[in-house]
Amino acid sequence: MDPFLRGPIACVPDDAEGTRYRVLAYLQHVRRGFSERKLYPYLPEVQAVRRGLEELFRRREELDAAMPGELTGWDPATGRALRARRVEPLWEVLDDVYTMALPLLGEATEEGLELREELMAHVHVEPVGLLPLRTEEGYLLLRQGRVARVYTYQVGLHRPDGSGAPEHMLRTSYVADHTLSIVWHYEDVKAELVKRRPEWPHPAMFAFTADIPLPAIETYVPLAKRLVMELVQRGAY
Repeated sequence: MDPFLRGPIACVPDDAEGTRYRVLAYLQHVRRGFSERKLYPYLPEVQAVRRGLEELFRRREELDAAMPGELTGWDPATGRALRARRVEPLWEVLDDVYTMALPLLGEATEEGLELREELMAHVHVEPVGLLPLRTEEGYLLLRQGRVARVYTYQVGLHRPDGSGAPEHMLRTSYVADHTLSIVWHYEDVKAELVKRRPEWPHPAMFAFTADIPLPAIETYVPLAKRLVMELVQRGAY
């Protein structure tokens, strides 16, 4: 990705026109990913870029306030000095970029959030067998056609401020692929996993199916993690 577009943004753009083309090219790249039903890394990335630009502009405003311009008079109501706004070429470029890019980044963010909700509606989850009282770790079984890909999952550290996406609080690790049939179903996969890992004699397992094809790593796994994290937090299973 273009260094300017990394979030949080760490440098002031020095050319408004050039930066405009870079932003538009970046958004085209993001929307191409969305058109392929790929949420990650595009959605969290564009959210980070937007936050970075807002933070950069906030720092620019603080710096402007700390470097007052020429005295132009006094406010009769408060007695405070009135000063002209400083004119700095780099700041003018940043103002132009902020005015142009922020709405576009906001639109792309909303498109990504809407796409996530749309795709979430096509993903269905069910517990496999009886769930244990403790569901903070176990297995995710993601089915596409006859193939079910299995991952271990473990809920990470709780964030008291509630920050971060739910799926970021859940760690996964790939285990194996299983081909399902009328004689080899979810319960059989679970029994096989228990044999392989006896230290989990009664693990939690959630099975997922999708109505539509989904990119596995970029979309299916993150959506499954998000759904399970919400279920675990609410105890809704």
